[in-house]
Amino acid sequence: MKEINADFHIKRPLPITHYALRILLFAPILLLLILGSGVRTAWASEPCETGGNVIPKEVCDFDHFYGQPPRQLPVGWTAFVLAGDLTYMQDVDTFWGAPALRMWSNGGTFKAGIYTQVQVTLGAGYRASVAWAGPNEPDAFGRQLGIDPTGGTDPNAPTVVWGPMHWGPGRILNRTDGGPNIDVRARAVNGTVTVFFLVDHPWSSGDNVIFVDAIALYPDESAPALPTATPVPPEPAQAAAAAPPPPPTATPLPSPTPTATATATPT
Repeated sequence: MKEINADFHIKRPLPITHYALRILLFAPILLLLILGSGVRTAWASEPCETGGNVIPKEVCDFDHFYGQPPRQLPVGWTAFVLAGDLTYMQDVDTFWGAPALRMWSNGGTFKAGIYTQVQVTLGAGYRASVAWAGPNEPDAFGRQLGIDPTGGTDPNAPTVVWGPMHWGPGRILNRTDGGPNIDVRARAVNGTVTVFFLVDHPWSSGDNVIFVDAIALYPDESAPALPTATPVPPEPAQAAAAAPPPPPTATPLPSPTPTATATATPT
């Protein structure tokens, strides 16, 4: 039988304190939160900072607001109301980083929106895109983008080029994976174009609201070409009208010859 070395002993792991155990358990969760926060920050203004967007970032991203409800609007944007009434106000509901614009009505209906004017290159093509337009009653809200390539500010003008109207589910409305996409393209005929965002809310289920954020304008040469003027053929030259003949001149008649008168003979 082998002798057991008295110096030999089994090393046991040190006891883990409750504090250390909590660190071990929560460290992975904390790491995920930090990473998630970093990713979220990277995404926060992505639509406004990529693709050559020509709308100033603070205007595209709704960074600042002016006014008070019911007309509290993102800086750089102007409200228009075509029908009904609503409240415009600052809110926080957006995927792209607060703040966002809330357009809402409690029981009412409306057809309204916002627009901004953008400096562009004459003749270049552009694409308007909205990255967040999330309603709480999707089937009650139509969402649409428009571009006036002349820079006008009347949403009813015939010069406005409107994209597709989207109804139903969908909050990110510039998807390229087959999801909702309401992008619209137009070619500038002026040094300024106007971007419109329109909301059509024709029926209400109560307290209905839509949150809007991150509207961008990207250079896009797939935009339709400017219409070319059809040349008008010159009108055929008309032959000069012949001068009318002069009126006939009256021929003078000869003067009558005087007749001799008989003279009486004296007696």
